Amino acid sequence: MKTIDVCDLPCPMPLLKLKQALAEGPEVTQFELYSTDPGSLRDLPAFCEQQGLGCESPSREDGRPFRFVVTRPD
Repeated sequence: MKTIDVCDLPCPMPLLKLKQALAEGPEVTQFELYSTDPGSLRDLPAFCEQQGLGCESPSREDGRPFRFVVTRPD
């Protein structure tokens, strides 16, 4: 699993960083992305659905960034 920390980066950077990681690591099957941008809650799941990627519902503990787990299909 590759971790992508995009905390404090505004939209559209979280999505762009995910796209970059997907392109750079075709052998990686899971990505863990941390974001503080509220727009990520809408943008990342929509992108993943469009691309056929799995995206677990984001989780967030009080005061912590949103955590997304993005999975490539088998």
